[in-house]
Amino acid sequence: MRVTGKRLIHFLDKYGLDYELAPGWNDPRNDPYKGQGALQGIVLHHTAGIDSEAWVIARSAGYPYKPYRACHDLSRRDGSQLIVAWPGAYHAGEGGPLELTRTTPIPRNGGNSRLIGIEIESLGTSARIDGKREGMTLAQVVETSMLCVAYLDAISPVPGVPYSTKRVILHRTWTTRKIDVRQDLDWWRHAIRIARHNRAKPAIARELVADFARDEKSGRLAA
Repeated sequence: MRVTGKRLIHFLDKYGLDYELAPGWNDPRNDPYKGQGALQGIVLHHTAGIDSEAWVIARSAGYPYKPYRACHDLSRRDGSQLIVAWPGAYHAGEGGPLELTRTTPIPRNGGNSRLIGIEIESLGTSARIDGKREGMTLAQVVETSMLCVAYLDAISPVPGVPYSTKRVILHRTWTTRKIDVRQDLDWWRHAIRIARHNRAKPAIARELVADFARDEKSGRLAA
């Protein structure tokens, strides 16, 4: 589904996201698909480094895909979001094919134009939600979960009905070349499902996601 930047911002505001718009985030010249992408799901990444902003917005000297951005969103350590690009970005790379749902096939190497890329700032060497640079912060889990609800709502054609959390995958779900993110897919979908179910009251949704992440801070669901 093609979604305007205005529609995206509506849902970011609706769910109380703390976000910043990167310069050029909605510039058509920065969209490799010229508005023809059809966003159908979400990929979660970790940056494998800290202070990644210059890289994801294509300002680093070594970035190979200028002017196209390396993701749609950067989730900072404090939980605030940098909206990097809309609607097009390079992030998924080679991979697939994959069925998000029975009716939503993503063809081989077609993830960039069909999937929203969220980069979560982390060294990515631990799955733990402990605030350390190797893992993730509680704020990142809470706000990334709320962000996913906003994205799922924005790309859904049915007003007031966000898409299913089955449309959220990990980068390593898409391709065996990658290891991100370290937490399990079921763990992330559970967190996002909590946020989605309680989205009518975002403050409560945040509290419940935080409770879950504290209880399951290993990044794995208890057996």
